[in-house]
Amino acid sequence: MNDPLVSIVTPSYNQAAYLEETIRSVLEQEYEPIEYIVVDDGSSDGSVQIAERYAGRLTLLSQENTGQAAALNRGFREAQGELLGFLNSDDTLLPGAVEAMVEALADDASLLLVYGDALYTDERSRQTGALEAREFDVAEMVRRCDNHVVQPSTLWRREAWERFGPFDERAYYFFDFEFFLRFPPERVRRLHRPLSTYRVHAQAKSTGVDGSRLARDHARSERRAEGGG
Repeated sequence: MNDPLVSIVTPSYNQAAYLEETIRSVLEQEYEPIEYIVVDDGSSDGSVQIAERYAGRLTLLSQENTGQAAALNRGFREAQGELLGFLNSDDTLLPGAVEAMVEALADDASLLLVYGDALYTDERSRQTGALEAREFDVAEMVRRCDNHVVQPSTLWRREAWERFGPFDERAYYFFDFEFFLRFPPERVRRLHRPLSTYRVHAQAKSTGVDGSRLARDHARSERRAEGGG
């Protein structure tokens, strides 16, 4: 039996300083086959030229700036993989990450989503600490509006994307959180090992929090939890 095709999508917007490290972390995974799609969302800092250097090893899509969720949705529309995940353009996959997640999904056909831990890194790629995921407790995640899933360390089945996707393009911060909340807890498994690096730096989206956007995302998540749109 052939190993399943894994599709990884990277939304790219003005992170040229880190993009090549992200790309290499995917292309240097030992697992095969991997389809890698980079969606440039209107970068003006040379990111496109960096991705173009890997032509033939990845698919590069370019569009006007419409936001991270929209870029990801476009990438997943093009993706052919049976298993799907995404990696932001300033994060990386650790060696063996894809293989570990594929094996976990293969070991239990009932699982739709697996996720693991990560390592914090800084702008110079120095490890600065551990980012531990938590168990998939939907009630607690909703109550605290807190994602227990470490996003760059995730992989899910196409079936899940077809059922629970696409990402809500109105959301700026919470689109992945809202997506993960739709998964039945009994079909999710946490892997107790670091699978990725999560970069903290001055230009990171999570560092420069926009209060008004965060408030809108928070309110929308509450409405969804209560059964609204």
